[in-house]
Amino acid sequence: MRLQATEGHYLTENFNVQPGYRRFLQSIELAGSEEAGYWKEITQSEKETIQLQASLFGNEGVSYEYLKKLEAVEETVPMCINEAGLTPAQALEMKRYFPDWAEILGTYADAGFMLNFEGVLLEVVTPHTLSADISPAQQPMMLNVTAGQDGAEQPVPVVYFKPVADVVAEMSSSQTDEIEDGADVTAAEDTTAAESTTATGESTVVEETEQNNNNI
Repeated sequence: MRLQATEGHYLTENFNVQPGYRRFLQSIELAGSEEAGYWKEITQSEKETIQLQASLFGNEGVSYEYLKKLEAVEETVPMCINEAGLTPAQALEMKRYFPDWAEILGTYADAGFMLNFEGVLLEVVTPHTLSADISPAQQPMMLNVTAGQDGAEQPVPVVYFKPVADVVAEMSSSQTDEIEDGADVTAAEDTTAAESTTATGESTVVEETEQNNNNI
């Protein structure tokens, strides 16, 4: 009996395998149908993730020394992740590594700085020093008081944070609009070209008719 993976997928063991020894196959010969349960199908992306894990663990697997190294990395990543240049979509995928707002109070955050607040990844819109007086819980906006043209104090809305998910949604909407605009331009160009071809054809017919009349 042959077990075959679908296109773009791989077969791998459906049980724990020591890192570095897992197999990724397109097909495998089985002694019987009962052995099919020993295998599972995974995507290319899942395969790459497993291989990355294997390269990190090596063939020795998890050890106390490895866990200590992992602990050190986990403590360092939140301090450096905002310098990684991640896109908003990538940041959402890795949001668990971003610092928590309550743990970095007193830190100056420039526009674009990302942090977690109550399970939501936020991006700083207005640069400021993170403070309990400017809490993300008071969103969608805080109010600053400034002097108006008549000298009277007027409240002015200031947005300090916005969800990164909203940024991703805005980018996706913008890309969709660009695609639609491009399609409209292409359609307009095709229409213009068709009209030009029609006009040229009509001109040719007129010229031929006039030439025939002159010959007569």
